[in-house]
This record gives sequence, structure tokens and C-alpha cells, in this order.
Amino acid sequence: MTKTFFLSIIRNLWKNRVTSAINVVALTLGLSSLLFLYVQERYEQNFDTNQPLVDQIYRVNLSIDYPNGLQKTGLTQSMLAKSLRTEYPELKSVIQTFGPSNTLVSINPGTRAERVFEEGRKLLMADSAFLRNFDYDFIAGNKRTALDDRNSLVLSTKMVEKYYPEYVGKEAGILGKEVVLFDSIRVYITGVIDNPPSNSNIPFQLLSTAETYYRINPWDRDNWGNLSSGLTWIVLKDGQKPEDFESRFPQMVDKYRTKDDAEISTYSLINLKDVHNDPQWGFSGNYTNDPTMAIAFWALSIFIALSACINFINIQTAQVITRSKEVGVRKVLGGSRGQLIMQFLVETVFLTTISFFLAIWITELALTGWNGLLTIVQMNMQIDQSAWLFGIVLIFGISLLAGIYPAIKLSAYKPSEALRSGFSGLTAKKSGLNMRQILVVTQFSITQLMIIGTIVVSVQMKYFINKDLGFDKEQMLTITAYQPDRNKVDQLTQVIESMPEVISYNFGSGPAMDAGSYGTTFREVGHDEKGEIRSRNKFVDHRFISNYNIELVAGRNFRADEYNDTIEAFIVNERFVKELSVENPQEAIGKLIDCYGTRARIVGVTKDFHLDRLDLEIEPLIMFPWCEQVNSVDLKIASSNLPSALKTLEEAWLTVFPTRAFRYRTVDDYITDSYIVEDIMLKSVRIFSLVAIIIGCLGLYGLVSFMATKRTKEIGIRKVLGASFGQILFSFSRRFYVLTFIAFLLSAPLAYKAMEVWLDNYKYRISLSWELFAFGLLVTFTLTLLTVGYISLKAARTNPAETLQIE
Repeated sequence: MTKTFFLSIIRNLWKNRVTSAINVVALTLGLSSLLFLYVQERYEQNFDTNQPLVDQIYRVNLSIDYPNGLQKTGLTQSMLAKSLRTEYPELKSVIQTFGPSNTLVSINPGTRAERVFEEGRKLLMADSAFLRNFDYDFIAGNKRTALDDRNSLVLSTKMVEKYYPEYVGKEAGILGKEVVLFDSIRVYITGVIDNPPSNSNIPFQLLSTAETYYRINPWDRDNWGNLSSGLTWIVLKDGQKPEDFESRFPQMVDKYRTKDDAEISTYSLINLKDVHNDPQWGFSGNYTNDPTMAIAFWALSIFIALSACINFINIQTAQVITRSKEVGVRKVLGGSRGQLIMQFLVETVFLTTISFFLAIWITELALTGWNGLLTIVQMNMQIDQSAWLFGIVLIFGISLLAGIYPAIKLSAYKPSEALRSGFSGLTAKKSGLNMRQILVVTQFSITQLMIIGTIVVSVQMKYFINKDLGFDKEQMLTITAYQPDRNKVDQLTQVIESMPEVISYNFGSGPAMDAGSYGTTFREVGHDEKGEIRSRNKFVDHRFISNYNIELVAGRNFRADEYNDTIEAFIVNERFVKELSVENPQEAIGKLIDCYGTRARIVGVTKDFHLDRLDLEIEPLIMFPWCEQVNSVDLKIASSNLPSALKTLEEAWLTVFPTRAFRYRTVDDYITDSYIVEDIMLKSVRIFSLVAIIIGCLGLYGLVSFMATKRTKEIGIRKVLGASFGQILFSFSRRFYVLTFIAFLLSAPLAYKAMEVWLDNYKYRISLSWELFAFGLLVTFTLTLLTVGYISLKAARTNPAETLQIE
């Protein structure tokens, strides 16, 4: 009985192999979307959960209530760790980390075999307590003492493969080897660890001591006034509660900070495993996950899976005629309705199971591509017990959702109706929308919702890149110099000035929009009652404003002789002027400002320009002519001469810096990097929309193909009577165009509301115009036309002599 039951299922699936294949492909795509989101969500929710002390490690956060706004950050002052050790000796440990930072790594320094690598955001600097509380698998070296020496360096196996490929598998052989960081700091390899997981709030591939940071930034040692890239962590003992320590922070602040600082500063704690999913606290060492985006992605994935289920239901119920006699015969032979429902459900489970295993393969391919697109993310399937449990629930859930209605529908007919010639009773037309049409409208609504979302997100991202930012970014590129000595800068300057391809250039601390690497506070001399005011700052030379074509609204530019190690003048933006006790930019000229322990006068005011992402307002900005902080050169190059200019620059670069690779970035690259979360969202929505479109087209293809088969004789008669291809196409497609338009009327308001909510996150944004929605409708109409047109063409080209022959 069981054998006959399953053979019957297999024969039915093979008999309807085209529709079975369509169902499998659609279900595979739907399941792949859910699996991908499952893997992504598991990745996002497991940041640092591999750490044994994760429940005891807390990061100290800082809130500063400046007169011009509240700043919330995970960055803390370098003195905080020392103060915590003094005030809270009962803590298990206090840890200080800096980074991850960019660095230069020189291998085999001073020898013919010397090689220099530029590593972006891979170096973490931490005190010796770090490895005693954070757990990493050591392949070589002593975990307990690897950071005890101030000149220590720990490498990951990935870095060993890159720097010392001959020592892979023999990592102990590189212990004690000398490496130079930042062109000047000599360190020695004391350990090799297995690659740290990428889903960590403290990502790194190179690990050095906190002393390395202080040797580069001696001014920040024991400093209460600067928020660098430093993070402070505390480790609680068993039984200690974070609330107990938070309640004592005000007392510590009063003891160690000035009265003014204490009044505006508040410290709090956040658990290590919560850092990644709490974006309000800013810096985490890695990107932060927005929970609302996770909800949106799950909604998209569920929509796609629902669309695949709708496909299945529509195609299965469309097969009523072809399977009617089977139902009738089985009922005449004594088959009960329950047995028929079970057969149809088992068929669905069988197809869903095949789809699930195909979805695992598709998801693995998708993850490989995704990891390549976003190098900060490294996800994998990890088929473990929880994944199998999720898969089983998914298989039976999707099977029940997709299969129960067709099973009930197909098993409901009476044998007398099912065996009647022509089966007219089951196919009689009814007025209004039937269930199949309602499902088609639902599927088209999902597809159009995702198409419109993709269009809006794409246009907003284009707006980010193309908006007038207040400076000229065209033809601009930046070369990072890593704070070389003045002699080398002068050599590079001579080469640049001799190049006809270079229109203009400047040295500074980064391009005009670089996500604002620097922040500070200032006081207006004579108005101490206002307290310290938060500001952004840039270090630039006298060429910066003219190179970027930034408009001066008052005063003058820096002079060449003001570009030195002694700050003698400031230039600020219009937003900065609003914080002063003046009425307009002209009155700000000559005002004395205290900043960085230096008092200087404002000599110029520029028009506001964007330093940050467009979801942030333009902040007060102060520019310093301080050559000590210069680490890059920005060049404007004629686009027609770009290849020759880059070649000349590379040759000059290798002459001045013979051990360094020549690399450059455009200003657009910096802007794009600012929107990494939006980029993830855009790529995700595009992929999901493409999947939804494919599923929708597959479903439409299956329905129209079945319709064409059912209407074969009708098409033959129409052709004999002189119907054209256009008329046949219209007869096929008019119903679907009506359903598409109904779906648009349903999806457009929902898409408008969803996109308005998302766009409200940005201070500078596009407007939702009717053209965006009309374009979405046009895309859907076009897809419908292509799908229906292809099948109509095949049907119209069939010879009527074949279709009208007597059976």
C-alpha cells in the first residue's frame, strides 16, 4: 500500500513535470531567502557570544550634554581606565583598547627582503589584561604573557599566510621576529592566534599593546580632555551587578573631572553582547546592527516565501481539469477525502524537501558572493542541530501553507462531477474575483512593493553620491601619506607641482567629506558662561579651500606662512558662527577662540559643507593650519589625463616611499563608505526584489501556459477566423493587466508609508514623487507583457490544423 502510494505520487509529479519544476524553482528561491535571513540573523545575534566571559564584560559609554547637543558615544578618555582601577579594585579587571586602526607593517625591516604592507583597520592596541579576559585560540606563544612586553605583537593565521607563507603550519618559527609598525615602532612577534571571528565588536588581525598607541599619541597619555579611538571595558566578578557600579559613576566623575565637565558628563555600562545591536552608542569597533532593518529584511523574506506559496497554490488549483478524473476514479474505488488530502500534502512535502536541499546549495553560493561584496561580513551556513530544526519547521510550515488549500480544493469534488465529460461544472466562470485571482493580486502586490522599494532606495543612494555637498568633489582623489617627515612631503610636493595633469592640490588630514575623523570642543573667549561647545575639526593647509572650491563668506583664507606647528589662526563654517555671540559671519572675524589649549583668532568663515552622512545635520567646524596632523594629499586631476597622471604619481611615490604600495581613493569612495549600512540594505533589497520578480514570472508563466493548453482549440478557431497575434496576446494578457493594476493600487500606499518612514531617518532626502511609483508599475507591466507575450507567441504560432483535429 505504501509503495503504491509513493509510486502514485512520483508518477503524478513526473506527468506534470513542467509545473512541478516551476514549483520547485519558486519554492527553492523562497526557502533560500528564508535560509539566508536565518544565517544572517544568527550571525548578527552572535557577536562575541563565543567569549566565555561575555556576560561579565561591559563597555563604558559616555554621554556629554553640550550646549549645542547631546553626544552619546562608546569612546572614552584614556584616563578613565586608570581611574576605574583605582576606584573599583573589587572589579575582576579593567581593560583599555584602541582601534581597530590603519597601520603600516614592515616585515624583515632593514634587510633586502623588507616588505611593507598597508593594513586598513586591522590593528588593535590593548593592555595586557585584554588576553586574560578575552579568549582566542593560540597556535604559538603564551596567551597569558603575549602582551606583557610593551613591544609585543600578535598575528592571526591570516596575517601569517600573508607575511610569512613559508611558516604556515610552523608558526612557532616566527616568534621573536622583528616587525615595524607605523614606520617607526619596532615590535616583536610574541604569539599567533587562529583567525578571530568577524562577528565581533572588537575585530582585529593584528594585536599590539596599548603602549604602541601612546608612542604614536604621547599627548593622549593620562588625558581627560580627549575622546580618541579608545574603549574602556570592565569585567565583573561572579555575583557583581552592573547597576551597582553605574550608581557610583557620578562620585568618580566629581572626584576626577572639573566641575564643568562633571556637570555635563554621564557614564553608563553596556554588556558586550548588546553593543552590536544598540546603534545609539556609536563606535563599536565594527558596524552596528539596526534592529529595525532586521525586521524589514525578515518581512521581505517572508513576503518572498509567501509569493512562492501563492505560486504553488495557483498552479496546483489550475490543474483541476487535468487531475479531475484521477480524483473521481480514486473516490469511486473507495478512496476517502482524507486519503486524497494526505496524498496531495505528501506531494507538497516531497517537492518542498527537494526545494529545501536545493535552497541550502543556493544559500551557500549566495553567502560566498555576499561575503565578497561586503568584506566586513563573513557568514557561513554552519549546518548544525539548530539549522536542521529550522529546516524541518520550514519544510512542514511551507508545505502546509502551500499545500492545504489545493489539497482541500482538489479532493472536494464529487465523482459524478469529476468524471463528467468536459468537467464544465468545475470550470464555470464566476463574476468578481475568485480565490486564484485574489492570490495573483497578492503576489503582484508583493512584487510591486519590492520593486518600488528598490527604486526608492536606489534613488536615495544616488542622491547621497550626487547631492551638492558644498564643495567640488569631481576629479578629486586622495593619497594617504601616513604622517611622513617634512622632507618627504617636500619631495612629493615638488613632483606634484611639476605635473601639468594636476589642476590643484592640498595637504591635510583627509578629504572634505571623510566621515569627520576628528572632533573637539572650544570656548569663546569672554563668554566662559557658555561652557565648552562641541565642534568638528580638520587640519588643512592654505590650499584646501581653493582646491575644493569651498566658498568663503567672510574674512580670508590661511596664508602660507600660517601653515606651521604653531596655530595662529582659525577658519570656521557658518554653523560654527551660530554658536558665537555675534549676529553674522562678518562679526565673527577677529573673535578669539580657545581650542586644543591654543588661543587664536577667527580669520575666515566658509559656507557650510557636509562632513558626514546626510542623516546628520551639518555641525560646527573649525579648521586648523597645523602641519603636524597632515597625513594625506588631495589632488584635482584632469579626467582626460588621469591614466598618465596616476603613472607619474606612482613613479614619484615609489621614489619618495620605495617600500610602500601606491594607493589612492576618490572622494566618492569616502562618501560610499559612509553609507555601508545603506549599501547593505540596497544590495539586499535588490536581491530580494530580483527573487520576487523571478518567482512572480514563474508563477505567471505556469498559469498562462496552463491557460494556453486549456484554450488550444479556442486559439485555433480564432486564427482560422483571422485573429492577429496582437489580438491573441490581448485576450491572454488583459486579465493579468487588470490584476496588476489592482495590485498596484493596493501596494502603492503601503510602499509610500514604508519608504516615508525610512526616508525620515535622513536630514537630507529625496521626495517621493509619483514618477517613482509610475516607474514601478511600468516595470511590472513590462514583465507581465514579456512573460505572457512569450507564451502567446508560442500558442499563436501553432498550426490550427493540429489543434482542431478530432480527438
